[in-house]
Amino acid sequence: MKITDGIFRIDGVRGNAYVAHGEKMVVIDTGMPGSGPKIVDFIRNSLKEDVHNVSTIVLTHQHIDHAGSALWLKNATGARIAIHEDDADYVSGRRKPLRPKGATGVLFSLFSPFFKLRTFEPDILLKEGDSTDGFGIMHIPGHTPGSIAIFDRAKGFAFSGDIISGRSSGVEFAPSNFNYDNTLMKKSYAALVSMDFAQLFPGHGNPVSRADARALLEKSGGVASDAPGARPG
Repeated sequence: MKITDGIFRIDGVRGNAYVAHGEKMVVIDTGMPGSGPKIVDFIRNSLKEDVHNVSTIVLTHQHIDHAGSALWLKNATGARIAIHEDDADYVSGRRKPLRPKGATGVLFSLFSPFFKLRTFEPDILLKEGDSTDGFGIMHIPGHTPGSIAIFDRAKGFAFSGDIISGRSSGVEFAPSNFNYDNTLMKKSYAALVSMDFAQLFPGHGNPVSRADARALLEKSGGVASDAPGARPG
């Protein structure tokens, strides 16, 4: 599905996966395990591209519905995998995966043998202010320690991972029991809203306009941040 010029969303992977098709081809997030063939099929049959033209797989964060097919897709395309350094140990297996809090976490533990991430060593460790394949990187911790936004300042958009979702009922924060640190997440969101963007492309749901993003911030009692680091270079 075309979102805007050069940006496509691949549906049916239980979490948004995107293809940025410009001078380089970049995949942002990979959906649940088993989603790799759908991504490859989209690149081959919808974009009419060689999958080996994918240069980088950039992960907004470590959760299985975003990193679940990263290793499969790397093996299929030869692309590098990039993730923030603070989430790297979780996808490599050096640290146990983060689980939701409360009863949801218990359910996840029960079903984890059926939804297990194939661990991998990232090729690129990202941090605040980095860039990759023409995109800037902003560290927005809170949903996970290493959550990031991936932005194109010139075109005015950012892939924002799971900090918010664009539902038919409106823009929502990620459910609190799925967040590593809710307070930190809302501070990160205030910094993200301070960026000069026209749209956010979230990890779940539809694109979110700047006006709707600001409205959610104001509803939550937050104030857009102009603190150092809020506007990455």
